[in-house]
Amino acid sequence: MNARRGDPWMAVAVAAWVGTGLWIDHAASLDAQRVIGAFTWALLALALVRETRAVRAQVMVALVIATAGEYALSPGLGLYDYRFVGVPSFVPPGHGLVYLAALNLARSTLAGRWGPLVRWSTVVAGGCWALWGVTMAARSDWFGFVLYAAWAAFALRGGAPMIAVGCWILTTWLELVGTGLGNWAWAPATALPFLTMGNPPTGIAGGYCVLDVLALRIGQALVAPRDDQGAAGGVEGGEGGARFASASATPRS
Repeated sequence: MNARRGDPWMAVAVAAWVGTGLWIDHAASLDAQRVIGAFTWALLALALVRETRAVRAQVMVALVIATAGEYALSPGLGLYDYRFVGVPSFVPPGHGLVYLAALNLARSTLAGRWGPLVRWSTVVAGGCWALWGVTMAARSDWFGFVLYAAWAAFALRGGAPMIAVGCWILTTWLELVGTGLGNWAWAPATALPFLTMGNPPTGIAGGYCVLDVLALRIGQALVAPRDDQGAAGGVEGGEGGARFASASATPRS
């Protein structure tokens, strides 16, 4: 099965909804927050209608892992706190939408045409931000610096570099909006006092990329082999796309 080209406008739509939804949520009641969650679930379901079985499986894996991670990192370890107790209902489907948007960016014609330039521009911008976090920021951010290093490895050496780039763009946007409006706040440090954190951590996209890789690999393993060839995430432009297509051809766990 040949993978369809991605739609970059989906990423624009997801970014717009992230900004709108978080703006509504930052002063909303718990009931209103649940309405935002229901609408986000509906958007995700609508976006998945035209996707392949492989991509749907990947999104479901991302939802399960992200939800478990949210409860472990927020209520469990206290790395960040939301306005209300627990995890907002819009967060799990939001993870699915961000993953799907990054996937669409990665397999779009824009990625094929401008991929290398965008990738290196993002690596440089992210590196400058991470360096600022450990040298000039009012709140030291070594955790963000470590996460940036992990993200850069995905972007430069991973099998799907443009997914990592799309992930950085989208997650940086949502983290800046969410922390800026007060929807959530990161703690000053992890359980290790020397591993300090910014609000948000500068390299937070690295954590999301781990989720993306797990979703890609486990999602591929859950579908029939005939659906895996080319369908498990699409085709990225340029050299990175060739590596991604090759990696997607054989399911790995």
